[in-house]
Amino acid sequence: MFASYGVNLTYLRTHLENRSKTEKHKYRIECSFNVDQHFNFKKAKGELLTMGISLSESDPIVVPWFPRTKEDINKIGHVLLEVNESKEHSQFQDIEYRDRRDFIAKVAKEYKMGQ
Repeated sequence: MFASYGVNLTYLRTHLENRSKTEKHKYRIECSFNVDQHFNFKKAKGELLTMGISLSESDPIVVPWFPRTKEDINKIGHVLLEVNESKEHSQFQDIEYRDRRDFIAKVAKEYKMGQ
């Protein structure tokens, strides 16, 4: 039903609740849709209500930043390569390991997407 409204259902779980002699099915769903499709989600939710199924909504997960350009990809690569050189790290004292890691980081930092 969600697909007919252009809403992508990404997760579904159901369980049976036993409370005071009544059994009730409870559902957890997660959907993926953009801001433009939110109205479609509301229509799907309304259709579920006509079938006696109610939904409560939680706050959406907001992705603060997503790479959109080659420069963004290069930027995120540099962030991922940042290393916290904690003396507690098991390989901290291994000079060969650190040299290999530094070499890989150097090559990765010099790489530009599209080269």
